[in-house]
Amino acid sequence: SREAAPDRRFSMSDKLRVMVVDDSAFNRRTIGDLLNNIDGVEVVGKAAEGDEALKLAASLNPDLITLDLALPAKRARLK
Repeated sequence: SREAAPDRRFSMSDKLRVMVVDDSAFNRRTIGDLLNNIDGVEVVGKAAEGDEALKLAASLNPDLITLDLALPAKRARLK
C-alpha cells in the first residue's frame, strides 16, 4: 500500500490513480470508463456511498477522488 506523500512528484511513467464515488451505477461506470480511456490515468476503485468511499480511500490511497456532491444523506465514519 502506498503511503501519503504530500511532496510526491509525478514522472511521465506514473499513472494518476483515481477513485470514483457516485451513488448512480451508471455514473460510476461512465466516469470510470471515460477516465480509464485517458493515457496516464487508472481507476483504482469505485464506491456507491460515503462509508464505502472512506474505507476504500484509506486502503487504496488514490491520488484523486471524483465525488458526487449529492450523495444520499448518511453520516460516514471511518472506524
